[in-house]
Amino acid sequence: MGQDCHYYDEASCARAAVDRHGGCIDKHTGIATRLSKESRYCLLAAGEAKCYFYDAASCARAAQDQGGTCLQRPRFGS
Repeated sequence: MGQDCHYYDEASCARAAVDRHGGCIDKHTGIATRLSKESRYCLLAAGEAKCYFYDAASCARAAQDQGGTCLQRPRFGS
């Protein structure tokens, strides 16, 4: 679909994302917002999984910064 960067709050972006079967990403960090359930990558670091990355590159950068590793999340129902 492509980017649609005209949302000013997380809730309105999340509503639009549900309607479009997409997700919301903070355009400054590249990280999925907390309301996004469809992020594809998880950062495993310090005994914690942070599953809010939509692309492997942003997850890899965070893994390098935090000394962790990234895993692709399984896609259920597809």
